[in-house]
Amino acid sequence: MAKHQDNGDCPQCNAILDRYPGFHAGMRLWFKAFQKKNPRAHISCAGRGEQDQEACYQKGASKAHWPKSAHNWNCALDFFETDMDPKNIYETKWFETVLKPALTPDIKWYGEPDAPFKELPHVEVANWRDLKDQGTIHLVEGQTPEVAVVTLPPEVSNPVITSTSDVAVTTPTPIQEIIPDAPTNGTHPGTTTKPVTFCQWIASIFGGKK
Repeated sequence: MAKHQDNGDCPQCNAILDRYPGFHAGMRLWFKAFQKKNPRAHISCAGRGEQDQEACYQKGASKAHWPKSAHNWNCALDFFETDMDPKNIYETKWFETVLKPALTPDIKWYGEPDAPFKELPHVEVANWRDLKDQGTIHLVEGQTPEVAVVTLPPEVSNPVITSTSDVAVTTPTPIQEIIPDAPTNGTHPGTTTKPVTFCQWIASIFGGKK
């Protein structure tokens, strides 16, 4: 894994932000401005998938199952710093004197006395649950949204849909019908012990890594 750089625009932090598409735009801008002023501020996590979330829960690093964490909705960051004590990247004094004064009303820090539980590195979009209920944010993975398909005769070039009866709603074709060898039980093809997500399986085919 690439090392973090104390240059105010850390490539590794940027890669973490971009791990899943659609990280919350306001929080991204806030973090980028904060890191520019505090180049020793870094993140270890942004969006978090199902397997990682459950692993964090089992280790006690999170108190939320999937999909009940703001990380699962691309609306949270976990910080660490290299500014004070290199042997302690979670120095309470740094969070109190550097991070806390930079917070905005839109961002909640779980180091505050009124936080649901103490989690010093964690900041999240304050109203992420409202955004979830409104449908303006989405899970980082595992979504199978319905797709509206309109079937029209060839002579119609500018259709006007006037009722829901004009729209046929369908779901995407199951992946097994597209790629017969795709895993159906959450394991990599040819194995029974290595759990992988579908995205990881696709990445393994093309030589990449999710």
